[in-house]
Order: sequence, then C-alpha cells, then structure tokens
Amino acid sequence: MRPPWDLSALATVEWPIGVNRTDPLRDHIDLAAPLARLTFNQAAVHRDHTLGPGGRRLVYGGHVQGLAQASLTRLLPGLATVVAWDGCDHLGPAFEGDMLEFRHALIECLAVATGQLIRFEVMGARVNGDGCTTDLLRWTPIVWAR
Repeated sequence: MRPPWDLSALATVEWPIGVNRTDPLRDHIDLAAPLARLTFNQAAVHRDHTLGPGGRRLVYGGHVQGLAQASLTRLLPGLATVVAWDGCDHLGPAFEGDMLEFRHALIECLAVATGQLIRFEVMGARVNGDGCTTDLLRWTPIVWAR
C-alpha cells in the first residue's frame, strides 16, 4: 500500500486569487545553442546566429518557458509539480542576450488532498534598453502546490 501524498513539508505562500506578482529576479538568456542541442531541437535558427533576424540567435521557445517555470517556483516555493497547461503562446521572438522578467497572476484554486491545484497566467517580457518591456510569452500552467 502506498502512503498518501503529503505536501506538509513544502512552504506555503499566501496568494489570493486575482493577485499579480512580478518576480524581482530577472533572467538573462544565455546558452541558447547548448540548450537547443540538449533538447534535440533541429532548427538551424536556434543554433546558428547568422540565420536569425539581424544576425541574432533566436531562442527556442521552451527555453523561455523553462525560465518562466523557474520564476514561478521562486514565487511559489510550495510548488510540487506542473500538472497541465491551458496554453502557451509565444507573442514575440526572444534572442540570446535578452533580459526577461516574469509576471504571475493566480487565476483559480481547487483544494485536492493535502494540496491544491492552482491555475496561473504567466507573462514573460523582454526588458528593453529604456526599461520598458515587450511581452514575449503567455503561459497558463496548472500546478499542484501546498
């Protein structure tokens, strides 16, 4: 007999429905070509910077999404796993060297066993040289957390 799921060791964070939080820790995109190789991505535009727009290496979308998930985990340390996604829309290109920030909105919660299923909308944006941002990613994960 398997023991019941127990998330009690995970941290809890008060995060009301509808509240948006911006991760204060921004992420710089680097190592785009090695990640493309490790994920078996065969698109040359992710490997050869000379093939990207303006001679810049286009970043594999999963790279940006992975950084978004890391950001969500920083803000929600009781996150046990990503269970599903409602969607993942790439709103614009990301390039190696871009600085990204992520905003997270808690959309919905459902109590399950010792934890809860939580739906988020995660927005990823490039921070431009003037400090303004350009949205690049809209990701809607459903996570299991405490």
